[in-house]
Amino acid sequence: MAERQRRSKWQVHESTARALCQLTFVLCGLLPLGLCLYWSAQQFLPTYQRHQAKLWEQFLTSQLGVSVKVAAYESRAPERFALHEIRLNHPETGASIGRVRMAEVQRSDGKWAIRLSQPELEERELATAWRIAHDWFLCRPQTGSQAARLGMSELTIHTVQGNQRILRDVTTTLLPAAEATLLSIQFRPSAPDASSDSKGTDREYAKPVQCIVKRHHRAEGLKTEMQLRTGSVAVPCGLLADLTPWGGRLGTSATFTGTLDLELRSDSWRAMLTDGRLSNIEFGALTADSEVALSGTGEVNFEQLALSQQGIELASASGGIRNGKMAAGLFHALEKYLGVAVQGTNQVSLYGFDQLDFALHIRQPSLHFVCLMSDAQGLLAARGREQWNTPLPLENVVAALASCSAPSASSAANTGAEDTDAGKLPTTWLSKLALVWLPLGDPQWQAETEREARQTPQTTSGRLARAPATPPRTTP
Repeated sequence: MAERQRRSKWQVHESTARALCQLTFVLCGLLPLGLCLYWSAQQFLPTYQRHQAKLWEQFLTSQLGVSVKVAAYESRAPERFALHEIRLNHPETGASIGRVRMAEVQRSDGKWAIRLSQPELEERELATAWRIAHDWFLCRPQTGSQAARLGMSELTIHTVQGNQRILRDVTTTLLPAAEATLLSIQFRPSAPDASSDSKGTDREYAKPVQCIVKRHHRAEGLKTEMQLRTGSVAVPCGLLADLTPWGGRLGTSATFTGTLDLELRSDSWRAMLTDGRLSNIEFGALTADSEVALSGTGEVNFEQLALSQQGIELASASGGIRNGKMAAGLFHALEKYLGVAVQGTNQVSLYGFDQLDFALHIRQPSLHFVCLMSDAQGLLAARGREQWNTPLPLENVVAALASCSAPSASSAANTGAEDTDAGKLPTTWLSKLALVWLPLGDPQWQAETEREARQTPQTTSGRLARAPATPPRTTP
């Protein structure tokens, strides 16, 4: 009897039970299904896609520091979508910086993975793009941002001449933190020159070019550090044509291998090139607009090169030029100012040579220099290895370059004139450039560099202290 009473308390009318079942079916079945169908249908509505495209335009513009235009938004799954026809423009001038046909975006485990299809950049805007990315993006602590990885199977760079430079297997990784922001870029140049050098192996070539940029955010140490490692892959110098004043002057086939370390501060900068090699240099293109006519194809090997806003701190290099010509003014200036013994007269305007080998070591305030120039007939000019330990004043380099612009430079060389006043001679851009970059006699500058050398680890300061006992690498 008691059991029947307890059961009767939970019994409802049949119509009520049917209504409750219908309500449960609607709430737990039809309503979620309807919401899913509505959400799915909304993703494909043009109005919703345009709205999302606008939101991403605003977000990317605020984050990247450039004007971003997105043609279409495509939702593919939760936390997975695609942006179509992305255009990057200069925020002030509106000039085109680059474009991307499609960007596929996916978020997983708190990290963003982005895959770009057919990305393109304008070479003439590379320097501007780098400044914007550095000042607007890297210099802002991304405390609330997450790690991101950006991949591109191929990146096309359009040159001013209408040509294309292609980088393959490009991978960019961003690791933001409160203390520093780390940006890592890896790529493989696809130019014909960008193959492994003669000393490289297939295994070494498998390693891509790596560029690491680290921005420190601490107030007591604000600076940007960058390191470029090419390994055995020869990078076309044309990629640096719009980023450096010398990149576009080395010729269309010039390549670079080595390790470059760069440190940027608000009031100074310093660069160190270690075991670097510039190959296939067209010296005719390098000196085309100067008074120093020197043609031929060759290479320069840098054992070490240290630069700062004050000029060259250290340079230890060797190299060679093949099948070239040298202006008579420069030829005789080498004899007059740099102690090169020449075998020639002033009856020709250009001296042709088959091979010119040289080695040098620059350390304020002197130059250690040897060279050997020859043609099919024999020796044309030489400064032998026995003269390596006899330093030359760097002012003589400026005087030699400047003398090439004087109308009577060649005749003065033959008459034995000894006017080496560098202050009167620099009337051309190349000699003026030498005045700016060469570490000429400046006691204050010398004291600063010596103090920096003492603060450097012993293995480095020892190399910077004095010239090596013998010329670097392969020399005459």
